[in-house]
Amino acid sequence: MYFPLSLGVGCGVGRRFSKAKTLVPDWSVVGPDTPALEAWLHLRFSRSGMSPAEAETAFGARAEEARAPGIEALDRYLGETRGLSGVDRVDLYFVGGRARGWRTSSLGVAGVWIPARAPFLTRHWIDAVLAGAPEERLDDRPRLSLIREVGPVTAGVPWVMTRMPLRESEYVLRGLKEVSRRRLARAARHVDGATGVGDRAPSARRQTAT
Repeated sequence: MYFPLSLGVGCGVGRRFSKAKTLVPDWSVVGPDTPALEAWLHLRFSRSGMSPAEAETAFGARAEEARAPGIEALDRYLGETRGLSGVDRVDLYFVGGRARGWRTSSLGVAGVWIPARAPFLTRHWIDAVLAGAPEERLDDRPRLSLIREVGPVTAGVPWVMTRMPLRESEYVLRGLKEVSRRRLARAARHVDGATGVGDRAPSARRQTAT
């Protein structure tokens, strides 16, 4: 049986990571690219690997040398997507960087005792995941829908985040997305009323990133 492994590794591409807070979409990553957003992405993604403190514990004086290849690769990925929306930059990073690591390390180790396959890490899957507009890819709904299409038997398997089958989980995500959208609109009206201008204030994420 390879099913649990497939969902754990192959379905990473297109997930909500860095685009939502738990299950609530973060609309700040939909807008145009900014230097502050890039700084936040660099900080966020560099922390997903070995932190400076962990590297120092493991490698001592060679800590910076040990982390350098990963930081250089991250800089290359971010440079290649500069100018795109935050959602596109996040998804392309997972396709080009993180997914490659999952495929080579996780599947390689698991293959020692279990037949390893990743049916959700194919070119067709990636094209489908990235097909929607940025605002459509803020949460896991497109991914859950694609999983049901590729493997209908999975429709009744509880999703770890909701403890409900995939179709019912999509309803939960739809409601959370609508709530977050209305909260964003209400905040924008509040800013408009307070400042008299039409542009909403930068999100807290982008303010702190600078």
